[in-house]
Amino acid sequence: MGGRFRRLLVCLAAALGGCADDRFVQARGALEVEPELVSFGRVAIGTEEVRTLVLRNRGRTAVSILGVENGPGFSDAFRIPSLAEQSIRGGRSIELGIRFRPEEIGAYHGKLIVLTDDERKPRIEVSMAGYGDRPSVVCGAGLAFGKVPLNTEKTLALTCVNGGKVRAQLRSLGISGDDAHLFSLVDTKESWTLSPGEVVDIRVRFAALRLGTARAVFALHVDGMEDPKHEAELSGEGYATSLVAAPNCLHFGAVNVGQSARGRVIVANGGSRTVHFQGPSIVDASGVFAIASVRKGSGADVLEELAPQEQAEIEVVFSPKATGRYNGALLLRNDDPVASHLEVCLTGTGGGADIAAEPNPLDFGTVAVGMEVSRRVMVRNAGTLDGGPLRVHGASVSGDGFSVQWAGEISLEPGDPPVPVEVRFVATEEGQAMGTLLLESNDGDEPVLPVILVGNARILEPCEWEATPPSLFFASVPLGARAALVTTLWNRGDDECVFASPRFSAGTSSSFSLPDDTFTAISVPPGGGVSIAVEFEAARLGPASGSLLFDVSNPAAPVGEVPLRADVVDGCLSFEPPTVDFGVRRLACPPATRRVSLVNRCPGPVTVSGASFSAGHDTGEFGMSLPSLPFAIPRYGSVPVEVHYDPQGDGFDATLLELTTSFEPLSLPIQGRGTSENEKTDVFRQKDRMPVDILFVIDNSGSMTDKQLAVANGCQTFMSYALQQSIDFHIGVTTTGVVRSAGAWPDCPGGALGGEAGRLFPVDNQRPRWVTNAMPDAAAVFAANVQVGTCHWLEQGLEAAYRALTSPLVDSLDHPGTSMPNDGNLGFYRPEARLSVVIISDEDDQSDRPTSFYASFFQGLKGPGREEDVSVNVVVGKDCGLMAEEGTRYQEVAEATGGMIEPICTDDWGEALGRLAEQSFGYTLTFPLSEVPEGEVKVRVDGNSVTTGWSYDPLRNAVIFDEDHAPAPGAWIEVTYVPACQ
Repeated sequence: MGGRFRRLLVCLAAALGGCADDRFVQARGALEVEPELVSFGRVAIGTEEVRTLVLRNRGRTAVSILGVENGPGFSDAFRIPSLAEQSIRGGRSIELGIRFRPEEIGAYHGKLIVLTDDERKPRIEVSMAGYGDRPSVVCGAGLAFGKVPLNTEKTLALTCVNGGKVRAQLRSLGISGDDAHLFSLVDTKESWTLSPGEVVDIRVRFAALRLGTARAVFALHVDGMEDPKHEAELSGEGYATSLVAAPNCLHFGAVNVGQSARGRVIVANGGSRTVHFQGPSIVDASGVFAIASVRKGSGADVLEELAPQEQAEIEVVFSPKATGRYNGALLLRNDDPVASHLEVCLTGTGGGADIAAEPNPLDFGTVAVGMEVSRRVMVRNAGTLDGGPLRVHGASVSGDGFSVQWAGEISLEPGDPPVPVEVRFVATEEGQAMGTLLLESNDGDEPVLPVILVGNARILEPCEWEATPPSLFFASVPLGARAALVTTLWNRGDDECVFASPRFSAGTSSSFSLPDDTFTAISVPPGGGVSIAVEFEAARLGPASGSLLFDVSNPAAPVGEVPLRADVVDGCLSFEPPTVDFGVRRLACPPATRRVSLVNRCPGPVTVSGASFSAGHDTGEFGMSLPSLPFAIPRYGSVPVEVHYDPQGDGFDATLLELTTSFEPLSLPIQGRGTSENEKTDVFRQKDRMPVDILFVIDNSGSMTDKQLAVANGCQTFMSYALQQSIDFHIGVTTTGVVRSAGAWPDCPGGALGGEAGRLFPVDNQRPRWVTNAMPDAAAVFAANVQVGTCHWLEQGLEAAYRALTSPLVDSLDHPGTSMPNDGNLGFYRPEARLSVVIISDEDDQSDRPTSFYASFFQGLKGPGREEDVSVNVVVGKDCGLMAEEGTRYQEVAEATGGMIEPICTDDWGEALGRLAEQSFGYTLTFPLSEVPEGEVKVRVDGNSVTTGWSYDPLRNAVIFDEDHAPAPGAWIEVTYVPACQ
């Protein structure tokens, strides 16, 4: 059932009745054509789609196919293959590839005729339909790589979105310009196929091989677009300097209009000469950013010069004048020979009401001329929580045939549920219609929001239809259960019928609902049918009623109706469980069986005298096994009942097993979905690339020698994926030591004698104190930095991490309270980056503050809405017995921040570090499947078949990629397999 069309039966056997002509034996073949309507949907102009037409003989004797020819009104956009005469034996089939290549916008229709040797059915007509449309792909205007250190590389992604309704083919035309050799595509792929709504990030690399600005143009082409060529400007600048401004971008987030937010920038001179400044200045066309103050360690309130190792703090204020997004820059002009144009980007958003409307565009689908169809646009306030109400004070439409039902001003607070705005379309002539709905509101940056309206009209004969069953009765549904029933709308006329906008009549009980995948409009050929499922939630006792309504292509009776009734019971006789859902079942699988218990909690025995299924499904689809009727169930007794499901076609199926008893009637809701698709594809997306700061906190007590060595040996593995994908990372190390070690242990390296107190290791700067993806020897430096020594006795890992990420360390080039030069952490932590803290210790934390303090600090570090960008991950003595302390305090903070907990007694540090890398860098290696596969598993990444670098793990029922074959950030992963019959 479920959206099926009735099969065409050709060559009916003589067994159907005596033949009037006995001069020949009628073939006992039964030729079936699937599908009866070859629908291509929307196809981009100038591109080609292929659909398969199956000719299957379900009879016993052979049927000859004499040929295939074009039918009346055949369009040249359809191409059918030539077919020589051939015979189809009983039980066999052949396939024809039908092609559709539109060259203009609009609807295309045609028919092909299959010629057979059956005198009673010598010609079989198959309808074809498609729509030619232009693709609409929008790509970013360009990529600005900014300043990139000399002899390093930086990668950015150019985002392209298919905003149209057809699949689009996007092709690279290459990079041109005087500096084209400095820019390149990260991937070798040169074309991308985008489904409607799909987004692709094309990664471009800039190699700063010389000082100065570089520019080039990246050209792209979209087949079939009205303006097919898109040029993205590429720019970057190579530089070398010891002058630092941190952060390199100041993000203020959302600020209410009329309010202000403040942020600060640290400018530090790490070189050996004094740098003179012209004075900081702001570039801001909107006038919303301003310098509030300048402070230097010497007490000066101007920035004229910075001596070697000196730093200054500049406070910037953001005061939005209206809602919307703002951008600016803080310029720091100076006489440094290679960094005379330091620049800090400024961003902020004026808060307030923000209108959003979905869907946009609003597509009415295909309707008949003269037919009225209603659709709803859902309007919501997507503004900031403190931005006040959204007031939609007007709505108007343009375009022939469209109208809006406007009831007056709508007021929506942030977080309120969306409110519908009803739009109607009455087609006055054949062809495509377009219009625009304009919503007027107090949204500051978009006071008038356009919603595109689209409809397609055809001239049809008045629809003659029938619903089977003509009404739906949800009889004796147990309280709390959810049931579904299906009615099928049949086209009993000689022309196509359009059914649209299924809905409920006014006054229908709210317990009735339609599934999310209910069609909005569909064209049904003569003899065909379309199914509508209605769901019922038994939320309260007693009767419920209403009507299912739908629009019909019949001007004299434009609205169809199917009455609905329901009765909810809560008695002493019950099914356990109260419902049965078979899920999705392949037609090729044997019938599925589920067992339930019929339980009697009544005052006495109950006799079951009748059992039947409600109407609305194909014969043989559902079955039952229960004791011979009548049968009795003693008090507190139970009887097993088996129900069977054998879907006969694609789509949703549902029924009720209705019992007649001596006490009260009772029903068991049953549902399932049939599919002729043997293969199933699970689709995943790799997490997008984002800058990452990773802080390792290593225990430097006497029992950690082997653990430090294990981590050092695994550094290359930990970093491999990030290096391959050019992820922008900072990795630094500090220790669990907060005070200087004293006692019988050997001294620790690094210059702080084990008391780093949050300062990055090595404090004495004998090596770089953190590594980045731009360093050629990053893995070797990282491996050296994790070997922090074993001189300490007091592990305070949470306090050490807290100090490393707070003032004065996080914003100072030099810690003001120590004698060690340049021992601050300025530049390591970036507010815009994701943060992962990894604590490795075989003893519990001994910090003075409660764990709730540290958990709250990490959760709030990035500001509202970014809690997931910070995680604390720990390698501690979980389940290690006497080998290490449990690490309870560490585990509490890890659980509060969504971090990982790994046992320090592991025998496989490589695997443990791999999982930590997956968590820290934000990528995924393990992709769990939704069902258990039977046979071969096929994997595609970004549309390309991948046969190596991954394996299927039956214990986890997942596809697992090798570390060095992990899908790139933003990549789409498709896993195709045949689900096992359960």
